Amino acid sequence: MANWKIKVPQGTYKSDRTISESIAELQKAKTASGKELKEISEFYSLPFYLVFAVATLESGGQSIRSFDGLSYGVMQTNAETMDGVIKEVFKQGMTMGKFYPLYLDIKPLFTLKKPIPANFWDNSNIALRQEPASNFLRYKGWEAWKSTKSTYNQKMMTNKPFAIRVGVLFLRQLIGDSLEKVGQDVYLRMDWVIKGYNMGYYSLKFGILNKPQNRALDSNALIIRPDLINQRYTKPYIQRIGGINGYLDLIKQGKFKLS
Repeated sequence: MANWKIKVPQGTYKSDRTISESIAELQKAKTASGKELKEISEFYSLPFYLVFAVATLESGGQSIRSFDGLSYGVMQTNAETMDGVIKEVFKQGMTMGKFYPLYLDIKPLFTLKKPIPANFWDNSNIALRQEPASNFLRYKGWEAWKSTKSTYNQKMMTNKPFAIRVGVLFLRQLIGDSLEKVGQDVYLRMDWVIKGYNMGYYSLKFGILNKPQNRALDSNALIIRPDLINQRYTKPYIQRIGGINGYLDLIKQGKFKLS
């Protein structure tokens, strides 16, 4: 997913945080979860700096529950998000090798189509790891396990890698849908990604992706549209991550070192 560019900052708007406040927030998240975020981002071929910026704003890298009680863990996702992630990775044909780490935490949600060998990670099974996960697994579907969703929401609080995997795979889906061709280049619209992450995938799909007139809006125009961007929550989210002196800008400028 690396054949695209990203404009930083995304527009002429500024972060609503001071530089020192943003750097302190980034450092807190790096100390709390930087290692895990980096490892899992790279495993799924996503830029660490993007995942890290989202995790910083969502939770400060902490395993917390949101103030409204609907989102959990470092990436502030939930069981409903995970259901969408599972459907998407199966639709996209993710390999079993890439899906396996998440599968180990959610085995009851699947039935086996064919056995997964105990020595799955041995060199002798490289070909097996390249097969689509759907060759091995049949997803039972939301209705089959929604009554146990609290189990997985709680696991996002107690199992940091699990929580990060769900969030990273959700970001992977949003990034794949938020690419815009400009001349010969392809750019990531991080403001679209943030809208989808903060307001829900269908808000992105039906608010922007399926409406050419809204796709045509640049970031400066999009961020001030109350019909498209929640002005209380999502607008500051976009400013803090993608604005002037926002998280991405500070990383780009070298004012905050990820490594």
